[in-house]
Amino acid sequence: MTQKLTPILFSTDIQIAVRPVSNVLMMEVQKSIPRPKPPVERVANADGTFREEPNPDHPDYAAALSKWTEQVEEAVRKLCIKRGVVLHMTDEQKAEVAELREFMRTEFDQALDADDRYVYVAYIAVGGQEDYAKLVNTIVGRSQPTDPKSASG
Repeated sequence: MTQKLTPILFSTDIQIAVRPVSNVLMMEVQKSIPRPKPPVERVANADGTFREEPNPDHPDYAAALSKWTEQVEEAVRKLCIKRGVVLHMTDEQKAEVAELREFMRTEFDQALDADDRYVYVAYIAVGGQEDYAKLVNTIVGRSQPTDPKSASG
């Protein structure tokens, strides 16, 4: 049985179709990026002895946690685009990607190393954070029952 596709219209006026991505797969991707552990600090006890305990308020931990969050979000976006987006690129879309690659190379000396489909969705179709949220939420939302009756059959 083929999955039903859901169209998404982005702020760029580009529409794409998406299919659900398994929440189990999403969790596996998230688990593949180890969460940082807070630094351990030596703390004095009332009796003069010391113990070591994690300090989740340490600024280095806050920075590491922020970086980890960005990595997880990027991995989820990548999963959603690569597994959830259904796109058979037209010659016009391929030309847009080629033009964007050339622009980034000549203007910023930056190569867009992803495949054409990913570049098209991530850098042309999606206009910003709200569009990314719409993409991820639609794909993840379609992976879960929306009606309690549908969960039981």
